[in-house]
Amino acid sequence: MYLGVGEFIQTAWWAHPPLFSKEYSPDVELDYWMLSLQISEFSTLFAGINLFIAILKMRGSGIFLIKMPVFTWT
Repeated sequence: MYLGVGEFIQTAWWAHPPLFSKEYSPDVELDYWMLSLQISEFSTLFAGINLFIAILKMRGSGIFLIKMPVFTWT
């Protein structure tokens, strides 16, 4: 059961485009999979933005971005 509704998606983990059609995945499991993928993409984007803003806000006064140690950015 996928999220308690239907079955697992039939497109495998890479979701090959020809398998996206309603012929291979007629139920809502593919929609739930794409929704979870989009949520994952947005959370990764926001985590990167959060890291960048935290580095900008927590750096010392007078420290330019070019003079910051590489460890800060890794």
